[in-house]
Amino acid sequence: MRNPIIAGLGAIALLATAAAAAAHGKVLSTTPASGETGGSPAELRLVLSEAIFPKFSGIVLKDQAGHVVKTGAAGVDPTKKQLFVPLKVRLAPGAYTVEWHVVCADTHRMQGRYGFVVK
Repeated sequence: MRNPIIAGLGAIALLATAAAAAAHGKVLSTTPASGETGGSPAELRLVLSEAIFPKFSGIVLKDQAGHVVKTGAAGVDPTKKQLFVPLKVRLAPGAYTVEWHVVCADTHRMQGRYGFVVK
């Protein structure tokens, strides 16, 4: 017969481990916002829920033809929760895609993409 206290503690430990594993970083906001239509931005910025490793994180901007748009070097804010790249040129009207990748403090690699339009 199993000890119900030990079985209960084991279940609690299992649930706590599963909850910690699911608590990866996430993107809280982007600039420009996904789907936004507006003027040419001065920079691209991702705000994350946890610190990132700048060395293993980056942002690539592509125009509607899929060509990479040259940007400045990527940087992070002092909390290391914001990744940004300055734009070296004013963007021509059209659709753009931002492709990003980050490695969070929990060593979880995330990546994604979103689009915006310049009028």
